[in-house]
Amino acid sequence: LASLCVIKRSLEPSSSYQQYLKEYMPQLSKQPLFIFGKKPINISSTVIRKKMSQKSSLKHLVPRCILNDINPVKQNKKITIIGVTGKVGVGKTFLVDKLTLDNKLYDVIDLDKVGHYVLTKASVINSLTKAFGNKILDKNNKIDRKKLGEIVFSNKDDLITLNQVSHPLIKTHVEKRIKTSQKSSVLIVGSLIEDIGLSKNCHYIIAILANHSRRTSLLGRKKKIELYQKSDTYYKAMATHNITNTFSKDMVEKFSILVQNLISKFKDL
Repeated sequence: LASLCVIKRSLEPSSSYQQYLKEYMPQLSKQPLFIFGKKPINISSTVIRKKMSQKSSLKHLVPRCILNDINPVKQNKKITIIGVTGKVGVGKTFLVDKLTLDNKLYDVIDLDKVGHYVLTKASVINSLTKAFGNKILDKNNKIDRKKLGEIVFSNKDDLITLNQVSHPLIKTHVEKRIKTSQKSSVLIVGSLIEDIGLSKNCHYIIAILANHSRRTSLLGRKKKIELYQKSDTYYKAMATHNITNTFSKDMVEKFSILVQNLISKFKDL
């Protein structure tokens, strides 16, 4: 512990102080000194934390200045977790990026980016190479996402294989991000929120819908993915809220209002 805490005592040590010493003196370690009363106490914060977890009634015996240092950070605030989902090309990422551009209150978890990160892991590279061969690797023996995409979006069984390898790792990564987030709200963005098993982590799920012709005109090289997309009916059913992206100038504001209303609703629960 970095700080030196001083508790001034004008009276003789109290019974609480004596109990404190009795509990901890046998477990002194070479840690920074705490001055409790008139005596320095060399004690490990790990020992204190362990003892307190075993017997919560001991907390009142620990000086507040020590307690503040050794207690793990607790998230007293409510963290709102909102999933933003829908087909490829509906504008999920665009709306979230615009919403969070000047607003640092959100922690955004983009499932596409997490998926790309997972593909760099050695265990995943090994598993996918065994499944699809070295043809999916680039000159540096890393996964070539374009080559992999051409394979898995041409054969449903190959796509299932990819998902079986990558989805559990994506789920674990996202759950760790949520657990360690210091923001008041987390936005999980992706088409496969439910497939990956993350819908249960969300307090609300917003399905972004869009006109078919307008959406497909924006797909570009992702058109192959369209064959494996879930229907609008599916997304409406799995979401708690739906919003149709008209690609108009006021769309970001409408999306922002919906998100803010959901955050306020959750905080009032």
